[in-house]
Amino acid sequence: MLQGSTYTFHRDYSSQIPSRATIAQMEILRRKRALGPNAKTFVAAASLSFAFGSIHSFGAILEPLENLFAVERATVSFGYSLAIICLTLGVLSYGTVSNYFDRRRLAVICCGITAVALLAITVFPNFIVFLIAYGVVFGFCNGLAYALFLDTAVAAFPTRAGFATGVLTAAYGVGAATFSVILGNIAGQSPALGFSCMAIAIFLAGLVTSLWLVDLPRPLSSMGQAEDGARATWRAAVIFWLVYVFAASGGLMMLSHAAAIMTSSGADHRFAYVGVLLNALGNIAGSVTAGWLSDRFRPVSTIMLAIVIEIAALLGLMFSSQLTALLLFLTLCGYAYGSLIAAIPLALRAVSLQRYFGLVFTAWGVAGLVGPVLAGTLFDRVGNYSLSIGTATLLAGIALLAAWRAASLTSRS
Repeated sequence: MLQGSTYTFHRDYSSQIPSRATIAQMEILRRKRALGPNAKTFVAAASLSFAFGSIHSFGAILEPLENLFAVERATVSFGYSLAIICLTLGVLSYGTVSNYFDRRRLAVICCGITAVALLAITVFPNFIVFLIAYGVVFGFCNGLAYALFLDTAVAAFPTRAGFATGVLTAAYGVGAATFSVILGNIAGQSPALGFSCMAIAIFLAGLVTSLWLVDLPRPLSSMGQAEDGARATWRAAVIFWLVYVFAASGGLMMLSHAAAIMTSSGADHRFAYVGVLLNALGNIAGSVTAGWLSDRFRPVSTIMLAIVIEIAALLGLMFSSQLTALLLFLTLCGYAYGSLIAAIPLALRAVSLQRYFGLVFTAWGVAGLVGPVLAGTLFDRVGNYSLSIGTATLLAGIALLAAWRAASLTSRS
């Protein structure tokens, strides 16, 4: 360099700065790459939800099993009650079990064990085998799978956890409805064929899960971070338990007796089947809608809306006698119930899904055992469903008060 001379070098970087169009294309590519594993994981979780929803198609195989095992209907029904108990225990145990297995491995294990258990019923058509395979194994693995796909929904789409949870919950209901139709057509000829169909569906779900499900990290919102930045307490969890048990009891009292409510009001059996179908469709629609709403509003507000709809529908059932109106109100009952089961786990993100959901879910197990029996007992006492509907309305009213308390408690915490 010469003394007294100054050299200034200018380098043109403009050619290295990407244009806006290039930046937009890069962002789209980044999102697609990020969405790929999440979308596949979500599809795998949906297949898991659909297949394990078949456990609730038990009504379609009730009479064939009664004839196969040569036992009374109440005895056969105990198998489903046992499955509900073990399902609840499975959800309750998910937090502990998931510490030892990642999601993919746990899902594959649940599918494999369940498929073998269902096939065992076809090989050994014995009532004790049925209780162990369907009631204990299928029930417990179903509970683990249920908690797993709800946990997966939050991990796959943390910014749209509500809608993802609603869709997966709806897939569970679609599975129950689909297998009710399938088993209703084939189980009468061969109950073993019905169990084989469920085993094949669960095996295929396990295959999809093994290929596509990615063990995504759990976001903070599913590990205890509240919506408003505060951690909820055990007191809030207990209040949510009360909300769930009272609201679900009232809903299940109507859902389990939907066809009987129609026939007791003068409908023929074919028209009563329409009531059951619309009730199921309302359930599915409620799950999706509640998830969508929970992404935009506080999930506890979605729960309160669901309970208000349930109360309105129950009052309509109580004071209406027209069959078309009964169809409408039964559909709304299903909608409210579907909204409830989708919004509860989302509301519990404030108290940690993995730590508290299993505890609160035991309320559903209690409601599933008590609600249908209570509705039938009250019907036998008075000869109609007026007292059952009134009791369900009262339970829903208590649930609404508890939900209001939960909303005020979590907003202050």
